[in-house]
Amino acid sequence: MKNTVIFISIFLLLISLCVKSFSQSMLFPVKINGKYGYIDSTGKIVIAPKFDAAANFVNGYAIIKLPQTGFLSFLTSDSVGFIDLNGNVKIVPGFNELGPFCNGLAVAKKSGFLFLSDSFDFIDTALNIIIKSQYAEVGNFSDGLARVKTEEFRLFESSIEKYGFIDRKGKVVIPLQYESAGEFAEGRVNVTLNGKRGFVSVEGKMVIAPKYNRVGYFSMGVAPVLLDSLWGYIDKDGNIKLPFIYQDARVFSSGLALVKQDGKWGYIDLSGNVVISCKYDEISSFSDGLAAVKLTDKWGYIDTAGNVVIQPKFDYAYSFNHNSAYVRVNDRFGYINRKGEYIWNPGK
Repeated sequence: MKNTVIFISIFLLLISLCVKSFSQSMLFPVKINGKYGYIDSTGKIVIAPKFDAAANFVNGYAIIKLPQTGFLSFLTSDSVGFIDLNGNVKIVPGFNELGPFCNGLAVAKKSGFLFLSDSFDFIDTALNIIIKSQYAEVGNFSDGLARVKTEEFRLFESSIEKYGFIDRKGKVVIPLQYESAGEFAEGRVNVTLNGKRGFVSVEGKMVIAPKYNRVGYFSMGVAPVLLDSLWGYIDKDGNIKLPFIYQDARVFSSGLALVKQDGKWGYIDLSGNVVISCKYDEISSFSDGLAAVKLTDKWGYIDTAGNVVIQPKFDYAYSFNHNSAYVRVNDRFGYINRKGEYIWNPGK
């Protein structure tokens, strides 16, 4: 059977800001003959393929799933756990899904059976349960706080959801009073009241009044926000940093942000100067000094000056991480280095 490679993101309960802030390792998941293992940045297999699923390493740990065997094995939940950079596996008994370690804690989910609801706990790297929660939903820890949700079901009416935040001891420090909530970044988190979004501080103070239709998170001191039909940028006190002139806008990364004007994407700097003109149909944020862009129906990479440094030849291309990037060609997946050379060829 031919070898293939693919990122596995199942078991990550939430795609969160935590993932964007970690220190990720230089090991990457690959699939060989139906099982997952890990390669290093040279393409060498360093953890043998033996898992049913495997996620990226984050802060020294990766979420994995071991094969289940035996009669009625599908009813058991003792097959998910973590692997460290040395290949040591720790199974987390009693849980079906895991999240990454953020602020030293990870979400562990136990799926409900029949009429029982899902339950969530927080565990540390020693796999001890630190917080046993009774919430309908939880988020990852960020800035020392985690989002939690309660849900009240009403007969013949829509359920009522309320969001707030707990600390590392499980104590509610920001009351559950919001219609939705994000995750903290740079001491601010977006919340929704009466259908509008604003920002709250880690102390629970509403520092930016809820008046926006949509918002991003804070990065490099600013956040993109949508007011009526146009996007702009505000600082952490709510002052307008860049005017509301964009059709779409994303958070800053590596000193640049994606913005959309006249139906095309480009990049601006923190002063609002157009660094790379808006001429792309599809594009990604910069990571490791490179960004994936789509040109003539193929994906390649540009540098921060807008120069094409890896020619467009991929059906899809993802962001660089530790000088390696995940790409797809003809429904096969591989990894390349900064020169565009395969360290793991999708044709293998």
